[in-house]
Amino acid sequence: MRRTYAPWRAASAAVRLSIDDIRLLATKPALNRIGTLFRLSDRELAALHAILLGEKVTQTAHRLGIAVSTLKCYRKRAYTKLVVENEIEAAIRITAILVEHSDPGSRAGSLEVPP
Repeated sequence: MRRTYAPWRAASAAVRLSIDDIRLLATKPALNRIGTLFRLSDRELAALHAILLGEKVTQTAHRLGIAVSTLKCYRKRAYTKLVVENEIEAAIRITAILVEHSDPGSRAGSLEVPP
C-alpha cells in the first residue's frame, strides 16, 4: 500500500488538531491576515492554503489556472517570507499561528494584525 505525502498530517500532529479543525481555523479572513502579516501575495497565499488542505501541486495549479512551475515559484517565495524550508514546515508554522491567534470561543481564526 502506497502512503501519500500529506504536509497537513504533520501540521495536525504538531499542534494536536484534526484536519477538520485545521480547515475550520483556515478561514479566508484568518489566512488573509496571515498574508498581511507576512506580506504574501494572493497567489502565494492560495498556494499555502492548498498545502493546508492537502491538495497536490498539479490539482492546485489546475484549479488556479497556472503552470505547475509557476505554482512552485509562488510556494518558494512564500517559504522565504515565512522563513521555512518546505511545505511541512510551512503547514506547521501557519497552523501554529492560526491556533495561537484563534478565538477560543469560536472555531474561526481571528488574528490581530499590528498597525
